[in-house]
Amino acid sequence: MTYENLEEWLNSKANSAEIHYIRVTDIPESALNGNPDILKAGNLGQILKESGKKVFIQIELENGKVLKEIGDFVFYDVKNLAGIELPEGLTSIGTLAFSGCSGLTSISIPEGLTSIGDRAFEDCSGLTSIDLSNCSNLTSIGEEAFYGCSGLTSIDLSNCSNLTSIGGHAFCKNEESYCKEVIVPNEHIKKLVMHSLYPEERIKLKK
Repeated sequence: MTYENLEEWLNSKANSAEIHYIRVTDIPESALNGNPDILKAGNLGQILKESGKKVFIQIELENGKVLKEIGDFVFYDVKNLAGIELPEGLTSIGTLAFSGCSGLTSISIPEGLTSIGDRAFEDCSGLTSIDLSNCSNLTSIGEEAFYGCSGLTSIDLSNCSNLTSIGGHAFCKNEESYCKEVIVPNEHIKKLVMHSLYPEERIKLKK
């Protein structure tokens, strides 16, 4: 489906508990640009939010096009986003990009990702695990990136040996909502996780 047809297609579907699966093959950069005006016309997240439909979206661009960034605020507070599969070639997820997406239960993150912005997945309470084990080029995780993700049982960083920075409270909101465990590749990354104010006893070294 092309981006131009997306809004019309969503509007044609009845409101229900059913999840609508969408594969988007062409999308303008402006639809995923970071912008603090979250009501920006043409923003992909805003189109999904206004539809009110539960959506699982797969972004798989054709004709050699590459999406390198999910901009700031793009899916901010889109509570009806149930899942998303991000495309190969993506390197950056912006600040507050998925913040407040409490209905999000599944996300596929490509191996080329290098950075996750501040509060990118804040309050995504429906997520139960985050697998970043293929993201060997990941260098930074922003402050409070997974803050308030109370359903998280694990975050797998087992092959993320190139990490150089992890922001404060990246994996927790308070003692009751800590992610249950963070898996790391070595002692150096363990120290980075500890410096983010995550408890040492919950950090697991890769076997």
